[in-house]
Amino acid sequence: MALAETTLSSACGASDQKLALTSGASIGPGRVVVIDGEVMRVTKDTAVATTTPGVLRGQDGTPQQAHVSGVRVTHGDAADFSDPAPGVATMLPTAGRALERRSYSATNGTITPPKPGGNMMAVLCGTSALAMTVDVPTKEMDGCRLLISNDGVTNHTVTFTGGLGGVGAAADVVTFKADQKQAIEVVAINETWNLIGVVGGAATVAGAGLA
Repeated sequence: MALAETTLSSACGASDQKLALTSGASIGPGRVVVIDGEVMRVTKDTAVATTTPGVLRGQDGTPQQAHVSGVRVTHGDAADFSDPAPGVATMLPTAGRALERRSYSATNGTITPPKPGGNMMAVLCGTSALAMTVDVPTKEMDGCRLLISNDGVTNHTVTFTGGLGGVGAAADVVTFKADQKQAIEVVAINETWNLIGVVGGAATVAGAGLA
């Protein structure tokens, strides 16, 4: 078979043993499911093509975590996943560091920062505008990168506490365009987030006029 994609139709808690999927096409016992880097396996007692499959969580050593409604779900047979194996899905090398991925939808809040020695990808899902915040990085996070992308076009905003480069309100709010998928990447240096770049169009940073 081949890899397939759908989304979660409702949020999944860190300890939930069933998923709520928008589409159950190709779902069946033994199917490997990957959500935000967590690898799961569909249980043998799950009906074929169901939208509520039972799953074994945190497979292949991947972290078991909560997942928001609307997040992308990739699934397939084990052989459908190219090397590295599904169990390495959350550990993609980026500048020698592990890359963790988290998705956000529906609820405003704080973006989880990278762990010291790692990088983080934050995906803003859906078409309801989110107002997210990024806290000031700690000294231990020097060199960590944070990539923020939207997975649904709308005017998401991301406020960096203390401002990018530590300049405060002169450049602290990133606004995504309403008609385009985009990404912004920052790196932690000396307890500030420094802008690396904006990819995919005219996202703007308040006070900086980036385009």
